[in-house]
Amino acid sequence: MEKISIIIPVYQVAQYLAACIESCLNQSYQHLEVILVDDGSPDESLRICEHYRQRDSRVRIVCTKNQGISRARNKGIQVASGDYIAFVDNDDTIAPDYLQHLYQSIKQTHSEVAVGSFYRIDDQNVYYFISRRSDLEQAKLERTYTPHEFFQARKHPLINRNFEFLWGKLFKKELFDLVECPTKRVLAEDAYTTWKLYAQARQIVFVNRDEYCYRLHTGSVTGRKDSPSLIALRAHVLKAREEQVAMEAAADLPISSGGQAQDMLTQLILAAAAGDSRERYQVRNAKYLQQVIGRFHRPVSRSDSTN
Repeated sequence: MEKISIIIPVYQVAQYLAACIESCLNQSYQHLEVILVDDGSPDESLRICEHYRQRDSRVRIVCTKNQGISRARNKGIQVASGDYIAFVDNDDTIAPDYLQHLYQSIKQTHSEVAVGSFYRIDDQNVYYFISRRSDLEQAKLERTYTPHEFFQARKHPLINRNFEFLWGKLFKKELFDLVECPTKRVLAEDAYTTWKLYAQARQIVFVNRDEYCYRLHTGSVTGRKDSPSLIALRAHVLKAREEQVAMEAAADLPISSGGQAQDMLTQLILAAAAGDSRERYQVRNAKYLQQVIGRFHRPVSRSDSTN
């Protein structure tokens, strides 16, 4: 039986950590290891990790000085002994059949990445759902994709919502041989990483099951719609999408992320440039997109196409 390595970066979430670890250990797919990477957390998180290591031999602990979630994830990948990698954030939880469903989908379709769905819960215990298995339009999305087909599928809101996060997915470990999380302290680390893993896979399967619970804190970056931190986050997402445009252009593929970048830039400008006219938003928006495509996309010349 193939092993799955669950990597959980741990930093200052003692309040939610036990529930997170319990949900991973209680999976119906039992051949797994849980790698807890303590990122120099100053609270009681390490003590909680030690408690579970003593209780269950599948729990491993790696301790590092505080260097951020990307380095913690990279450390977890380095020590992982599994055939597949899954990430869970330290304040989130997963349903008992979460890994079983993703793994089963990978094996049945001969894919290397399984992308699941998620639901959110806020500090007031209000739930937000985006997946509806009875929805016929969503049901059509539950299939396999080549990398470029999956990039194109981002036009659908459900795929787009699940596209960038490293959590909520199951990856063949070999995909990380040439990819690591960005080691500089940047926002939107997932946006710089996940598409590169998709690009290496021969096939990706989308599984429309919301079995990952994402906890959204009202005080977090993504919990404050008008915060300067969220504006910076959106800027990093745009930068990451520029990299994807560059890859597609280099491979002479149709550029799939233009509309997404355009939509994101509109949100960024609306949040950051209050007082400008709507016409100016649109001009700046179009100018940005033109710069991105012009910088990276080299049209195939006649001489290129005849070689």
